[in-house]
Amino acid sequence: MGRQPKDFGDSLARGGKGFLRGVVGGVTGIITKPVEGAKKEGAAGFFKGIGKGLVGAVAGPTGGIIDMASSTFQGIQRVAESTEEVSRLRPPRLIHEDGVIRPYDRQASEGCDLFEQELEIQE
Repeated sequence: MGRQPKDFGDSLARGGKGFLRGVVGGVTGIITKPVEGAKKEGAAGFFKGIGKGLVGAVAGPTGGIIDMASSTFQGIQRVAESTEEVSRLRPPRLIHEDGVIRPYDRQASEGCDLFEQELEIQE
């Protein structure tokens, strides 16, 4: 859990694993804490263990949810910060003055793109 996730899927998997650990830890604490308390302090320890187990039953899954959210947000941040540059595959569609969208015409789009570049140079 200490190393950074490789990608978004890895961060989701880690988040799910953290959530499951929290739930399992919280549920098993309901049984194990009273037993541990009874071994250490007898009947009073048993009842203390029940209290600790019930608190853990709430705190464990809550911690798991927080862990899951944290890992998921780390994955989203990693995806958002990716340095992969996006480039166009084709020039944008030419939309005529009448506003009617016609089928894509590569030649007209390239001509319009060249015209716009020429206007930018003149400015």
